[in-house]
Parts: sequence; C-alpha cells; structure tokens
Amino acid sequence: MGGGVGATPVGALELTPDETRFVRFSNPRRVGVTLVVGFVLGVLFGRK
Repeated sequence: MGGGVGATPVGALELTPDETRFVRFSNPRRVGVTLVVGFVLGVLFGRK
C-alpha cells in the first residue's frame, strides 16, 4: 500500500580507487532530469 511515504535524493556516493566521498546535489530539478535520462538510457541499452 505504501503508506504515503516519499523520498528525495540529496546526494550520491562517488567511489574511486583512492577515496570514497559524498557529493551533495545542489539543484533538485537537475537531479530529477538526470534520474529520468539515466532510467531511459538504462532501458534502451539494457534490452537484448
């Protein structure tokens, strides 16, 4: 049922061979557009 809970991403972990760091998102709209584009590309390139 979900219970009406929502979540908004505030950042991401960047993993490199030398370090791990938290990168905070500065513009929520830009984050949303990036997530949608990433999802669409994943669907397109994920097909066999």
